[in-house]
Amino acid sequence: MKSLAFALIHMGDFTQAEAVIARLEARPPGALMAPELRMTLAQDALDTTGHAAVRRAYRQRFPEAARQSPPWLRHAGGEDGPEAPLYTPADLRDAADARRAHLALAYLELRLPHTEYLQLARQAVERLSDPLLAEGAGASPSQVQAAAALQDEYLHQLLFYMCSGPELTEARRRASAFAQRFPESSRARLLLSRAAVAVNDYDAVKALVADMGRGDLELWLAAADGDHERARAIWQRISRCHYHAAADARGLHLRRRSAEPPAGFLKPGRERILLFTAFRNERVFLPWFLDWYRSLGVDWFFIVDNLSTDGTDGYLAKQKDVTLFASRDNYAWAHAGMKWVNELIRRYGDSHWCVHVDSDEQLVPPPDGKGEEGSSQGAAGALRRCVDAMAERGEEALPAFMLDTYPESMAVAGDFRAGDDPLAASPLMDPDYFFFGKEGCCFFRARGGVRDRLFGFHSTMEKAPVLRGGGGRFYLSAHHTSYAKVSRTSGVLLHHKLLREALDLREGSGASARTDDRGTYCQVRHSHYRASPLLGKDGEIPRGPNAVAYESPAQLQRLGLIGDFASPHWFRGGGGRTHLA
Repeated sequence: MKSLAFALIHMGDFTQAEAVIARLEARPPGALMAPELRMTLAQDALDTTGHAAVRRAYRQRFPEAARQSPPWLRHAGGEDGPEAPLYTPADLRDAADARRAHLALAYLELRLPHTEYLQLARQAVERLSDPLLAEGAGASPSQVQAAAALQDEYLHQLLFYMCSGPELTEARRRASAFAQRFPESSRARLLLSRAAVAVNDYDAVKALVADMGRGDLELWLAAADGDHERARAIWQRISRCHYHAAADARGLHLRRRSAEPPAGFLKPGRERILLFTAFRNERVFLPWFLDWYRSLGVDWFFIVDNLSTDGTDGYLAKQKDVTLFASRDNYAWAHAGMKWVNELIRRYGDSHWCVHVDSDEQLVPPPDGKGEEGSSQGAAGALRRCVDAMAERGEEALPAFMLDTYPESMAVAGDFRAGDDPLAASPLMDPDYFFFGKEGCCFFRARGGVRDRLFGFHSTMEKAPVLRGGGGRFYLSAHHTSYAKVSRTSGVLLHHKLLREALDLREGSGASARTDDRGTYCQVRHSHYRASPLLGKDGEIPRGPNAVAYESPAQLQRLGLIGDFASPHWFRGGGGRTHLA
């Protein structure tokens, strides 16, 4: 019955899942399993209030079971004040056995900067797991089980958060040893497959597909082979067995506040460039944002205002090329706004080029040699030329990554006003990024930048800011898409995140309202940013060793940050890459 409930949850049938969980709760053995299922149900349905309530109830009813449950510990921060954490870094450093280290590791994942987290985890694994998993260690079955669980947890996190060549090498080595130690474990082979994809080892992935038959690996191989029809068929097969919350528009509240495009504007065959996004309290960036994307070639904007209080909605309602929608939905429930974006793409974007970016993201299309590529402002109409070239090649998604910019000092926020250019205020960038492969679109991950250097958070930086509408394509999240034929060229999103954080610290900025209903990890990350003296009123930001001021798309091309590193050719590249100035 537990398996049935999980299946119903992942298929999106929440009503039937609720009924099965209720039956489980009526039976004494099932009562202990029901809270975990309810947490999964609340998480997949993105019912953040329900999720927190279930965590609290579970802890009160089964206090010891809660403390022994890694899934519960990972997301348990909602009711734990900073004055009384369940586990601290010292608990992980001083753990006497692998089981206790595993519990501390699960709890700390969303609470520590990743640099510190991975260092502590590595030390715990080397001390408490590696010796017990070595051949001839003489460990008991329970000790081996605990050591394997700790190794599994660490490998899973390492393969996601790694940001250097040595970490990639370590992940491959550990995954290989883990699979050899437990040859019958499907979990061990899954970790091995992720390591093979990370280093783009085509032959290893092909061998694992023959052994495991995993759909995501088959999809990766088909894309690597350039067999896009087969890849699409595999994606459709995978999708039939998975629930995609971002594409579920049931219960969505969207009210149109301004006019739609003129009749015939979206006629099939016109291939318009349409921008879809959601804002809350972004008034200070709006004039620049709209001007920048108009200059690139965007024909129309579809924007959702989510409970702004700073005049964002009023300003957008006056724009003649903006169709404004209002939504009172919880941002997290709306899958970080992607439910709104996907629904509007479904309504208006079929056969058109759909752009999805945030207010602090400045898209720089790949240089084509036909515009003012040496200009700091790029070339007028660059996005139109980019999508026209993509259309000629039959491509459907433009890969990019967020290249964080930063100012010399956070004092610039005091003088920044609506209409100002963020790049003029925040021109610096660290070009030290690390890229490695992943199974789904757009088939790469990016790590690095100034926030990684200053705060140790290895944030997800990869995105697909341009997607061809229709054909069953949609955004799985703000960073990933359903299967699409990826462009052989890649763009960059200049990410004015630190300027945005500095502006948020200004009185009356609406910062709290913008982040109150974000997920646990997002809340933790923002609290670290804002607690740092670097983001104080006049905090000076130390330059990275290879820091440069942004100049032009051509400069990004010279640095190896824009071009074809994320293209299909990269599959045969043989490993992660680091781009240095």
